[in-house]
Amino acid sequence: MDKKRPIIIKSILIIIFLVLFIGTLERFNIISFENNNLPELISLNKYEFGIKKNTSYKMEASIYPIDSYKGKIKWHSSNPSILEVSEDGMLYGKVEGDVIVTASIPYNNMKTEATIHVTNEDIPMDSFILTTNEIYMVKDSEYNINYQIYPLNSNSNNLYFVSSDNSIINVDNTGHIFANELGKAYIKIYTINGKEDILTVNVIDKINNKKINLDKKNYNLNVGSKVRIKLDNNYYLESLNPNIVKVNNKEIEALNIGNTQVLIKGNNKNIGIININVINEKINITDIDIKEKELSLYVNDTYELTVNTYPVNATNENLIYSVSDNSILTITNGIVKGIKEGTARIKVENKDSNVYNTVIVNVYENPDIIEVENIDINEEDITMYVGSSKNINYLLEPVNANQEINWSSSDNNVVLVDNGIIRAINRGEATIYVNVNDMSDSISVKVIDAPLLSINISDENIYLKPGETHALKIGFVPNNASDLGLEFISENENVATIKDGVIKANDIGNTLILIKNKDIIKEINVEVR
Repeated sequence: MDKKRPIIIKSILIIIFLVLFIGTLERFNIISFENNNLPELISLNKYEFGIKKNTSYKMEASIYPIDSYKGKIKWHSSNPSILEVSEDGMLYGKVEGDVIVTASIPYNNMKTEATIHVTNEDIPMDSFILTTNEIYMVKDSEYNINYQIYPLNSNSNNLYFVSSDNSIINVDNTGHIFANELGKAYIKIYTINGKEDILTVNVIDKINNKKINLDKKNYNLNVGSKVRIKLDNNYYLESLNPNIVKVNNKEIEALNIGNTQVLIKGNNKNIGIININVINEKINITDIDIKEKELSLYVNDTYELTVNTYPVNATNENLIYSVSDNSILTITNGIVKGIKEGTARIKVENKDSNVYNTVIVNVYENPDIIEVENIDINEEDITMYVGSSKNINYLLEPVNANQEINWSSSDNNVVLVDNGIIRAINRGEATIYVNVNDMSDSISVKVIDAPLLSINISDENIYLKPGETHALKIGFVPNNASDLGLEFISENENVATIKDGVIKANDIGNTLILIKNKDIIKEINVEVR
């Protein structure tokens, strides 16, 4: 009898068992990963709040990407004698005390936590704060509104949610949003004691990840950590909440705890979304994967490495790049540049976790380089608005020259330049330089604030009772416009007055409230009844 036959049969039986086992897990929703997408982020609707003894509350959790996981979330209480949590996230307060509730994905290291205060008495909510006042959603996606109530141990959660346009977005009584159609709508969040705020929701079309070459769309970051996003030069990033994360070119830095989004922009359009969750819990990297096992490039060519860290919810994603021979090649933020012919090794490591990986790079002389003999910027000095971008017109001689040319800005805080594309960052003046061989040229750039084009308000029809007040939520287009001085006018002050954007209802009737900035006028109908 062939000695290998029992081994082959045993291997086949093991494979059959694994297939049946995984199928059973998916069948009973124990675990289900869709489209080979692994979960990257767990988001809760609240991260700290109170619950009264002998009462219950249902926690809401969302997994990002939305279609990555269809199984059950595992819930855990740090002290079940104080607070119990059911398998579907239902909390029940038993005795006074503080508890940590954890939501996690089985068979995965991913988790997030909330602090729950169980109290004996009713503690009313004094106020609430949204973690952000504007979000972007992809059509057909879902989102939990994130907010914090005060005091932190309040067990009264009487918040109400109303959508300005249910054809674009729906919101349920827990603050869960459904994106139905493309467009912009507003959600009014308010309390019975008169506290209110507005969340602006922009619904955009489904993102073509291949077009923008995103490795990940969701990040857990620890306060103080940074992550570099791999993007083509035609795109740039913009933080929706600079208090939580700031953006420097294509690098995101976590500043404070909270949830926010970073927009991917190109040609002044929003074409992508990155969800960011900043926490203060360090989740160490256990593995670094470099997609390119060996790399070849020509002298002066550049290439950006594709580096992924695991687990996907690791927070200390600060990677350090080093080269065995800097005379052969250099690497900056994952971008490799060939210097001279030869072979060198790149090391990518995370010192906090003592984890690293390497890749071999071969650099060759390029036999097909056609050197530049002359370069000339073919336009006069430029004036730009903050936030705008422009391609510099320049001429090369000969026209088929393919030698790399170098661009630089005298002040990156005013304008950035990348491959001849300049982007206005802040008001001021700077000079853009282009250099190749011993030749150079330059152009002056002046950046000014953008003029105000229109005024947006969340409510064009307001209904009040005598004595009530209403604070307007006012937006500007563009949001970086200058000269935002507004004039507020009531056509009938006997009915309602307005001061500093706050309407006060005086007597029953109707009036128009006008918001003016030079030739721009916005009207609001106010009915006091």
